[in-house]
Amino acid sequence: MTAPTVIGSWELGYSAPLTESYLWAWPLREFEVTDWRMWPISGIRCPEQRVTLTEYPTINDALEGVKSRIFLEPRNTSYPFPSESIWLPDFEHPEEAVYVFGSNHFNPTIARVRPEDVVVTMPTVENSGVLWSHQVMVSVLYDRMVKSWR
Repeated sequence: MTAPTVIGSWELGYSAPLTESYLWAWPLREFEVTDWRMWPISGIRCPEQRVTLTEYPTINDALEGVKSRIFLEPRNTSYPFPSESIWLPDFEHPEEAVYVFGSNHFNPTIARVRPEDVVVTMPTVENSGVLWSHQVMVSVLYDRMVKSWR
């Protein structure tokens, strides 16, 4: 499979981008993801040379030009489209994927999901949606890797 693109947002209220970058960069390296996009612009340098970090002023800027997007979000009845999200165990990862991660305080699907986009939910015991985005990212990339072995 081709390496996916990962888009996320800095947890500015809870962490500092320099500290948080290590929580994203090392797992991205392990799964051979080289295209990493974050917003807003913090000005930090990526701590991992094999991963290219590009920062954008807004999420809309980071999403610009991306044709098919996979949003990873807690299940939410306020999604602006009639279908529900797909549970991660049932999701078939496309060859070329762009995964978009929100944060504990920001749900990017509410205003940005289009009919051609996919929303995926990772189930947990409580399904309360409180995992950090970088934690969900590791699970999603692992799921992608394992399913590609079949």
